[in-house]
Amino acid sequence: MSSAASGGPPMSSYYSDLIGSARIRYEEKVQMCDGIDPYTLRPHADTTTDVNTLPEVTHGDILNYLVYSSSFATLQEMKAFKSLEAHNYFTSG
Repeated sequence: MSSAASGGPPMSSYYSDLIGSARIRYEEKVQMCDGIDPYTLRPHADTTTDVNTLPEVTHGDILNYLVYSSSFATLQEMKAFKSLEAHNYFTSG
């Protein structure tokens, strides 16, 4: 159920255009942002440009996010692809 339907913060027009599993994934991601749809934020009113307020981010954090949490492929699928790619290079010469 969307945040707007449950009396939560309003959702963006981007959200209203989503259907099916894409809408469900978006709702799950918005819940990780304390239920605030980032597309509803107003520049300078709801945001800041002060870089000191940003959390410290490491290379490992970026890797974990990009590869393990936002990828539709599992780690095993990625390893299988790399193995297949190596096999193709070997057989192709």
